[in-house]
Amino acid sequence: MRMNTITVAATICVLSACGGGDGGSGGGLGGGPALLPAFPSASSGPISLSELISYANISTIDVSTMTPMLPAVATATYDGIVELERFLPGDQRDYVGRSTLNADFNAGTVSGTTTNFIEVAGADTPTPSIVRTISGSPQVTNGQINGAFWQADYNGNLTVGAENVPVNTTVNGGFVNLSGQDLAVGQVNDFNDPSGNTISGFITGNMR
Repeated sequence: MRMNTITVAATICVLSACGGGDGGSGGGLGGGPALLPAFPSASSGPISLSELISYANISTIDVSTMTPMLPAVATATYDGIVELERFLPGDQRDYVGRSTLNADFNAGTVSGTTTNFIEVAGADTPTPSIVRTISGSPQVTNGQINGAFWQADYNGNLTVGAENVPVNTTVNGGFVNLSGQDLAVGQVNDFNDPSGNTISGFITGNMR
């Protein structure tokens, strides 16, 4: 999806000191917007077209401006967005949903849900459109926090038209402070659909 933002993979890499570099302009997955729009909880219904367009037009920032940081609270809830890119032969499908992540910093755990997905057309343009709604609510489970970073399982199913797309993967993420916002960002690691096509994505959200 064209969000004019850095990739989550680059974000987590830099935060983990496994490399460096800037987030170039345009293209790629989101994860490091200068100001992430406030989203309601995952149960609030599908993302509206105005929300989608707003998120698609966030300005690029330098990944080095992201500071790994745990918030000064015992627990936190992060509401935001999840995007899964499905790479079909000669085509790309973008599935965008709402996400809510719950972090317990005392217990060192993360859990959450993603739901209310939509299929998006024109995801690599400033004016994406909604194709249809998608059923399914993959869950974030078994999440463990290590310092300012976290990892978790991500499992469930999406029903796209008459097709079932199993979600069976993991997420690697971090807690960051960006432009005064406390964010949770996570890379959804690659997995395959039943035909062997690759799906990957990200989860990101603002602390309530």
